[in-house]
Amino acid sequence: MFKLKFLLGFFIISCAAQAQFELQELTPNIHIFTTYNTYQGNKISANGMIAITKKGAIVIDTPWDEAEFQTLIDTIQSKWGKEVKIVIATHSHADRAGGFGFYNEKGIETISSKQTDEILASELKPRASKVFQKDTTINLGEQKIEVVFPGEGHTKDNVVVYFAKEKVFFGGCFLKSEGATDKGYIGEANLETWPAAIKATQKRFRKALFVIPGHGKGISHKAFTNSLELLREN
Repeated sequence: MFKLKFLLGFFIISCAAQAQFELQELTPNIHIFTTYNTYQGNKISANGMIAITKKGAIVIDTPWDEAEFQTLIDTIQSKWGKEVKIVIATHSHADRAGGFGFYNEKGIETISSKQTDEILASELKPRASKVFQKDTTINLGEQKIEVVFPGEGHTKDNVVVYFAKEKVFFGGCFLKSEGATDKGYIGEANLETWPAAIKATQKRFRKALFVIPGHGKGISHKAFTNSLELLREN
C-alpha cells in the first residue's frame, strides 16, 4: 500500500512538473514550446520555437522558467535525438533571453541583435556569444531562418523570426495573440511606431501558413488583426 501511494504521488508530481513545459507540433520539424511564469500575480504562458534539422536543433527564445532550461535540452534529445546547436533571443526580457547564461555554460551558440546585446550589457545580464547588427539569415542543416527587425513595438530591440521552408512566422512579444484582451507590458514599448510596424510585417509575411505570438494561443493571421485592434485603443 505504501509503495502504491508513493508511486501515485510521484506520478502526480511528475505530471504537474511536465505541465510546465508543453509542445505543439506545427510541422514535423517546427514546434512551439510553452513555459510559464508569474506576472503581477497571474500565471502567464510564454511561447518559444524549436526547429529540428539534420544537424541539430535551433531554439527561438529561452524558457521563461529557469527550471525548464535543462528540460528543453532533455526534451529535444529524448524526442528527436538532436542536440541544441543554436539559441536565438527575440529581445532582452527574461522570457526571451533569460537562459543565455545557462546555454552559454553548456557550450551552445547563443545569438541576439546588437540592440539586445547592449541592453543586456547595461543591465549586467548574461549576453549572447554571437551578435548580429542587421537583419540576418541563419542556416543550419536544411533550415533557413530569417531574423528581422520589424521596427520598434513591444520594445526597441524586438525582432521577429520566419522559418522560410515551413512558412512559419514567429512574432515574439511584438505580436499579441488572437485572444489577447490587452497590450500586456508596455513599459518599454513604442506605441507610436508599433501599429505601422505590425502592418508592414503583416504584409511582408502574408504567405505564412502559421503565425505564432510570444504569449497565448493561436496560430493564425488573426494575431495581426487583434494586435492592431488593441493598439488602436492607445
